[in-house]
Amino acid sequence: MLIAPRSIDVAFPLRPSVICKRMEVSQIAAFSKQPISGASLDGTTTSQIAASMPTNRNCTVELTNRLVVPLVDPQYYCSSGHCHTPMQPVIGPSTREAFAFSKASEAPRGSVGVFTYRIGKTNFRLAVLFSVPYDYNFSSNWYAIGFVPENTPADDALYQAMYYNEEWASQSDKKREKASSGVTLHIHYENLEVSATMSDAKRSIIKLDVTSSNVIQSREGSGTDEFEVNYGFAPPHPHHHHHHHHGGHAGWSESD
Repeated sequence: MLIAPRSIDVAFPLRPSVICKRMEVSQIAAFSKQPISGASLDGTTTSQIAASMPTNRNCTVELTNRLVVPLVDPQYYCSSGHCHTPMQPVIGPSTREAFAFSKASEAPRGSVGVFTYRIGKTNFRLAVLFSVPYDYNFSSNWYAIGFVPENTPADDALYQAMYYNEEWASQSDKKREKASSGVTLHIHYENLEVSATMSDAKRSIIKLDVTSSNVIQSREGSGTDEFEVNYGFAPPHPHHHHHHHHGGHAGWSESD
Protein backbone atom coordinates (compact mmCIF):
# COMPACT_ATOMS: atom_id res chain seq x y z
CA MET A 1 0.00 0.00 0.00
CA LEU A 2 1.16 3.53 -0.68
CA ILE A 3 1.95 5.75 2.27
CA ALA A 4 1.74 9.48 1.72
CA PRO A 5 4.92 11.36 2.65
CA ARG A 6 4.60 13.01 6.06
CA SER A 7 4.45 16.78 6.09
CA ILE A 8 6.28 18.55 8.89
CA ASP A 9 3.07 19.25 10.78
CA VAL A 10 2.27 15.58 11.28
CA ALA A 11 2.10 14.66 14.95
CA PHE A 12 3.60 11.44 16.29
CA PRO A 13 0.87 10.40 18.74
CA LEU A 14 1.69 7.72 21.27
CA ARG A 15 -1.33 5.44 21.13
CA PRO A 16 -1.28 2.97 24.03
CA SER A 17 -2.79 0.27 21.79
CA VAL A 18 0.24 0.57 19.52
CA ILE A 19 2.81 0.70 22.29
CA CYS A 20 1.52 -2.17 24.39
CA LYS A 21 1.57 -4.75 21.61
CA ARG A 22 5.04 -6.06 22.44
CA MET A 23 5.82 -5.15 26.03
CA GLU A 24 3.99 -2.99 28.52
CA VAL A 25 5.94 0.18 29.22
CA SER A 26 4.75 0.01 32.82
CA GLN A 27 6.64 -3.28 33.27
CA ILE A 28 10.04 -1.76 32.52
CA ALA A 29 12.16 -1.07 35.58
CA ALA A 30 15.58 0.47 36.15
CA PHE A 31 18.52 -0.85 38.17
CA SER A 32 19.58 1.19 41.19
CA LYS A 33 23.27 0.29 40.71
CA GLN A 34 25.68 2.59 38.89
CA PRO A 35 25.87 1.83 35.14
CA ILE A 36 29.11 0.50 33.69
CA SER A 37 30.96 2.04 30.75
CA GLY A 38 30.49 -0.01 27.59
CA ALA A 39 32.86 -0.84 24.72
CA SER A 40 32.79 2.63 23.17
CA LEU A 41 34.12 4.17 26.42
CA ASP A 42 36.78 1.52 27.04
CA GLY A 43 39.94 3.47 27.89
CA THR A 44 38.46 6.86 27.02
CA THR A 45 35.87 9.38 28.15
CA THR A 46 33.17 11.34 26.36
CA SER A 47 35.19 14.54 26.89
CA GLN A 48 38.27 12.93 25.32
CA ILE A 49 36.23 11.78 22.32
CA ALA A 50 34.88 15.32 21.86
CA ALA A 51 38.37 16.86 22.20
CA SER A 52 39.82 14.47 19.61
CA MET A 53 37.25 15.26 16.91
CA PRO A 54 38.95 16.47 13.70
CA THR A 55 36.47 19.29 12.97
CA ASN A 56 35.28 22.35 14.86
CA ARG A 57 31.54 21.61 14.56
CA ASN A 58 30.52 18.31 16.09
CA CYS A 59 28.30 16.63 18.65
CA THR A 60 29.46 13.81 20.92
CA VAL A 61 26.63 11.88 22.57
CA GLU A 62 26.87 10.04 25.89
CA LEU A 63 23.86 7.80 26.48
CA THR A 64 23.31 6.12 29.85
CA ASN A 65 20.75 3.30 29.90
CA ARG A 66 19.67 2.50 33.48
CA LEU A 67 16.81 0.26 32.32
CA VAL A 68 16.66 -3.52 32.70
CA VAL A 69 16.09 -3.78 28.93
CA PRO A 70 18.60 -2.81 26.20
CA LEU A 71 18.30 0.09 23.78
CA VAL A 72 18.44 -1.46 20.30
CA ASP A 73 18.21 -0.90 16.54
CA PRO A 74 19.77 2.58 16.33
CA GLN A 75 18.90 4.77 13.35
CA TYR A 76 20.12 8.22 12.40
CA TYR A 77 19.68 10.93 9.79
CA CYS A 78 22.07 13.85 9.26
CA SER A 79 20.71 17.03 7.71
CA SER A 80 24.29 18.36 7.79
CA GLY A 81 27.48 16.42 8.36
CA HIS A 82 27.83 12.70 9.05
CA CYS A 83 28.09 10.07 11.78
CA HIS A 84 31.77 10.13 12.81
CA THR A 85 31.93 7.21 15.25
CA PRO A 86 29.18 4.61 14.90
CA MET A 87 26.24 4.32 17.23
CA GLN A 88 26.57 1.28 19.49
CA PRO A 89 24.21 -1.37 18.01
CA VAL A 90 22.99 -2.37 21.47
CA ILE A 91 23.27 -0.32 24.65
CA GLY A 92 22.87 -2.98 27.30
CA PRO A 93 21.01 -2.67 30.58
CA SER A 94 22.81 -0.49 33.14
CA THR A 95 25.38 0.56 30.52
CA ARG A 96 26.75 3.85 29.23
CA GLU A 97 28.00 4.32 25.64
CA ALA A 98 29.19 7.22 23.46
CA PHE A 99 29.19 8.07 19.74
CA ALA A 100 29.76 11.21 17.69
CA PHE A 101 28.46 13.22 14.75
CA SER A 102 30.55 15.78 12.86
CA LYS A 103 30.39 18.32 10.07
CA ALA A 104 31.94 17.37 6.73
CA SER A 105 35.60 18.40 6.85
CA GLU A 106 35.62 21.12 4.16
CA ALA A 107 32.01 22.23 3.89
CA PRO A 108 30.77 25.41 5.63
CA ARG A 109 27.97 23.41 7.23
CA GLY A 110 27.26 22.32 10.76
CA SER A 111 26.56 18.99 12.44
CA VAL A 112 22.78 18.63 12.48
CA GLY A 113 20.44 15.64 12.59
CA VAL A 114 18.36 13.15 14.55
CA PHE A 115 18.90 9.66 15.92
CA THR A 116 16.66 7.09 17.58
CA TYR A 117 16.94 3.94 19.68
CA ARG A 118 14.18 1.41 20.20
CA ILE A 119 13.51 0.82 23.90
CA GLY A 120 13.69 -2.94 24.48
CA LYS A 121 10.80 -4.80 22.86
CA THR A 122 8.37 -1.93 23.30
CA ASN A 123 6.71 -0.44 20.25
CA PHE A 124 8.37 2.93 20.59
CA ARG A 125 11.67 4.74 20.40
CA LEU A 126 13.60 7.52 22.06
CA ALA A 127 14.26 10.21 19.42
CA VAL A 128 16.97 12.87 19.83
CA LEU A 129 17.60 16.03 17.78
CA PHE A 130 21.03 17.71 17.79
CA SER A 131 21.97 20.91 15.96
CA VAL A 132 25.46 22.42 16.06
CA PRO A 133 25.26 25.08 13.32
CA TYR A 134 28.14 26.42 11.26
CA ASP A 135 27.17 30.10 11.53
CA TYR A 136 26.39 31.25 15.07
CA ASN A 137 25.23 34.66 13.78
CA PHE A 138 22.36 32.78 12.17
CA SER A 139 21.54 30.04 14.67
CA SER A 140 22.42 28.45 18.01
CA ASN A 141 22.93 24.95 19.40
CA TRP A 142 19.53 23.28 19.81
CA TYR A 143 18.48 19.86 21.04
CA ALA A 144 15.26 17.94 21.60
CA ILE A 145 14.16 14.58 23.00
CA GLY A 146 10.91 12.67 22.70
CA PHE A 147 9.18 9.31 22.46
CA VAL A 148 7.91 8.27 19.02
CA PRO A 149 6.25 5.07 17.71
CA GLU A 150 8.73 2.28 16.94
CA ASN A 151 8.04 2.43 13.19
CA THR A 152 8.99 6.14 12.93
CA PRO A 153 11.93 6.42 10.52
CA ALA A 154 14.90 8.63 11.35
CA ASP A 155 14.53 10.90 8.32
CA ASP A 156 14.10 14.49 7.21
CA ALA A 157 10.43 14.52 8.26
CA LEU A 158 11.37 13.62 11.84
CA TYR A 159 14.19 16.18 11.83
CA GLN A 160 11.88 18.93 10.54
CA ALA A 161 9.21 18.06 13.09
CA MET A 162 11.60 17.97 16.04
CA TYR A 163 13.31 21.22 15.01
CA TYR A 164 10.32 23.32 13.96
CA ASN A 165 7.04 21.87 15.26
CA GLU A 166 5.21 23.53 18.12
CA GLU A 167 4.32 20.01 19.31
CA TRP A 168 7.97 19.39 20.18
CA ALA A 169 8.47 22.63 22.11
CA SER A 170 7.12 21.49 25.45
CA GLN A 171 5.04 18.35 26.06
CA SER A 172 5.40 15.80 28.82
CA ASP A 173 6.81 13.30 26.29
CA LYS A 174 8.55 15.75 23.89
CA LYS A 175 10.81 18.72 24.71
CA ARG A 176 13.06 21.08 22.74
CA GLU A 177 15.47 23.69 24.06
CA LYS A 178 18.38 25.94 23.13
CA ALA A 179 21.64 24.67 24.66
CA SER A 180 22.46 28.15 25.99
CA SER A 181 19.31 28.12 28.14
CA GLY A 182 21.13 25.97 30.68
CA VAL A 183 17.92 23.98 31.19
CA THR A 184 17.88 20.19 31.53
CA LEU A 185 15.26 18.56 29.33
CA HIS A 186 13.03 16.04 31.12
CA ILE A 187 10.44 13.83 29.42
CA HIS A 188 8.38 10.94 30.70
CA TYR A 189 5.85 8.44 29.42
CA GLU A 190 4.16 6.31 32.08
CA ASN A 191 7.13 5.21 34.23
CA LEU A 192 9.87 5.84 31.64
CA GLU A 193 11.95 8.97 32.22
CA VAL A 194 14.66 10.58 30.08
CA SER A 195 16.74 13.63 30.94
CA ALA A 196 19.21 15.42 28.66
CA THR A 197 21.73 18.26 28.70
CA MET A 198 23.73 19.88 25.87
CA SER A 199 26.81 22.09 26.07
CA ASP A 200 26.69 25.39 24.19
CA ALA A 201 29.93 24.81 22.31
CA LYS A 202 31.24 24.16 18.80
CA ARG A 203 32.49 20.79 20.06
CA SER A 204 29.21 20.04 21.77
CA ILE A 205 28.39 17.19 24.14
CA ILE A 206 24.89 15.85 24.71
CA LYS A 207 24.35 13.67 27.78
CA LEU A 208 21.24 11.47 27.94
CA ASP A 209 19.98 9.44 30.89
CA VAL A 210 17.24 6.84 30.35
CA THR A 211 15.62 5.47 33.49
CA SER A 212 12.35 4.32 35.08
CA SER A 213 10.44 5.33 38.18
CA ASN A 214 10.28 1.57 38.97
CA VAL A 215 13.69 1.03 40.56
CA ILE A 216 15.04 -2.42 41.42
CA GLN A 217 17.55 -2.61 44.24
CA SER A 218 20.10 -4.98 42.73
CA ARG A 219 21.76 -7.21 45.33
CA GLU A 220 25.39 -8.06 44.69
CA GLY A 221 25.94 -11.59 43.46
CA SER A 222 22.30 -12.25 42.68
CA GLY A 223 19.54 -10.98 40.51
CA THR A 224 20.89 -11.87 37.09
CA ASP A 225 19.43 -15.38 36.95
CA GLU A 226 16.27 -14.14 38.59
CA PHE A 227 16.12 -11.58 35.83
CA GLU A 228 16.54 -14.10 33.04
CA VAL A 229 13.48 -15.84 34.43
CA ASN A 230 11.55 -12.68 35.14
CA TYR A 231 12.22 -10.87 31.89
CA GLY A 232 8.94 -9.36 30.81
CA PHE A 233 7.29 -9.88 34.17
CA ALA A 234 6.41 -7.10 36.55
CA PRO A 235 9.67 -6.23 38.31
CA PRO A 236 10.02 -8.05 41.64
CA HIS A 237 9.33 -5.81 44.60
CA PRO A 238 12.65 -5.02 46.32
CA HIS A 239 11.36 -6.31 49.68
CA HIS A 240 9.85 -9.59 48.49
CA HIS A 241 11.81 -12.47 47.02
CA HIS A 242 8.86 -14.65 46.06
CA HIS A 243 7.24 -14.24 42.65
CA HIS A 244 3.90 -12.54 42.19
CA HIS A 245 1.79 -13.91 39.40
CA HIS A 246 -0.69 -11.57 37.81
CA GLY A 247 -2.89 -12.30 34.85
CA GLY A 248 -2.08 -10.99 31.42
CA HIS A 249 1.64 -11.69 31.16
CA ALA A 250 1.41 -14.89 29.14
CA GLY A 251 0.19 -13.02 26.09
CA TRP A 252 3.45 -11.17 25.57
CA SER A 253 5.40 -14.11 24.24
CA GLU A 254 2.62 -14.87 21.78
CA SER A 255 2.69 -11.39 20.26
CA ASP A 256 6.47 -11.21 20.22
